[in-house]
Amino acid sequence: MIPIAKLVGPEVIADVATPANVRLGTALADDRAVKLDATDSGGVEGWVGGGDSATQRRRVALWVDKQVLKWSCTCTNEPKLFCKHLVAAAITVRDSATK
Repeated sequence: MIPIAKLVGPEVIADVATPANVRLGTALADDRAVKLDATDSGGVEGWVGGGDSATQRRRVALWVDKQVLKWSCTCTNEPKLFCKHLVAAAITVRDSATK
């Protein structure tokens, strides 16, 4: 199985997210607004955003299915949307894999 960190490079994020979501997600990652609570080589789950406000936090998941990156976020019901929360989570996963 391909590790999730290998599938969330900058070029992949740019392909699946809008430029606005890349910009906003990068800011969330830079602000350390990502809290990952479950990781393994096949996927990651966690919370993004909101600080102390539970109403502003979103649950995200990134995983590999048949060598393809899959995702979900509670901010939307649109399965194809790679939102700012997912961008932030992807950046955090990628950065933690290089440490």
